[in-house]
Formats: sequence, structure tokens, C-alpha cells
Amino acid sequence: MKTLGALVGSFKNFHGGMVILKGKIIFLFMLLSLVVFGCSPESGNSSDENTTMIKTVLTEQLTGPDERFIELVEDPANVTVIGEGKTFDSQTNTELELYLEETYKSYFTENFYDTFIGLYAINFQAALFNNNYEMNVESIDTKKNRSIEGAYDFTVHVTYKQKDQEAKDAELSGRAYIYEEGKIADLMFAKDNDLPDELKQ
Repeated sequence: MKTLGALVGSFKNFHGGMVILKGKIIFLFMLLSLVVFGCSPESGNSSDENTTMIKTVLTEQLTGPDERFIELVEDPANVTVIGEGKTFDSQTNTELELYLEETYKSYFTENFYDTFIGLYAINFQAALFNNNYEMNVESIDTKKNRSIEGAYDFTVHVTYKQKDQEAKDAELSGRAYIYEEGKIADLMFAKDNDLPDELKQ
């Protein structure tokens, strides 16, 4: 029969072993968590690539006027005409369509690309050109929205001016959505300080 001292010694050895075992378990759990979350699409390079993509699109869209875009818009060859004996093949892309695709299409899902071009890209560039405005992006802040899957919130600071006028500042903010395709599935401006309307004056 073990003496009390021997039992205490056995307990100390057991307890010390348990401490070491617990330490190893905690370490392994932390290591596993790092591997799991480090490989998650919500963090790491995936998020960085997404924010870079959003910044690239916004910079392209809100800087202008884009001289090449305007040149192509003004070229009659890029206007589809049906009637008066002329029919253009709808399967053949114009130079303007090819330019827009080259500039933007790789960043968007198939479903959202046309919407973006119609709602935002063409409208901003046309307004800048038609009313003699110049606009430049000064900074873009983009961060992942932790509450909404695939959502990224952005704020864009721009300066713009009409010819021979002083430059003005404006802030636009909105949200983009990027899912498993790694492309923008939606992009909208929540606040634009009436900039689109001002550019049309």
C-alpha cells in the first residue's frame, strides 16, 4: 500500500502530466484554427485581390474623360443602325464594345457586366465629356463587410472641375458584392452627393 507521500507524489506527477497534455492540446487547437481560418476565402490573399479589383474598376470609371472612349463613341462606325438599307450584324462587336470589354469585362460576372456599363461606366464618362469636366480619383478606401457575405464597402474621394474653374471635392460611397466566381456580381453607389447630376450641368 502506497504511503501518503507516495500518493501525493503520484498526484503531482499525474497533474504535471495533465498540464503538459493540456498545453499540447491548446497548441494543436491554435495551430488547427490558424490553418482553417488562414485558408478561408474570407481572409488572406482572396480579400486583398477583391479589394484591389474594386479599386481598379472605380479608378477606371471615375477618372476622365477617357479620351479613347470618347473617340470611339464619336465614331459613326460604332453606332448600330438598322433601316435605310443598312443592317449591322449584331454578332459583330464594334470597336467601342471591344474597348469596354477589354477595360471592364474581366472584373464582372456575365450577368452584371452589361448593367454596370449601362448604369455607371458610360454615364459618368459621357457626362464628363459633354460638359467639359475633368475628374480624378484621389483615394479609395475599401473594406470587407463582416456582417454580409461577399460584401465590400467602399468610399471614393474625387476631385473634379469644369474647364477654367476651380476644382471641387466629392465623396462617393457604396458597396460591391463578390462571390465564389471571384468577380463583381453587383456594385452600387449608396451616396454620391448628387455628383452625377452636377456633372450634367
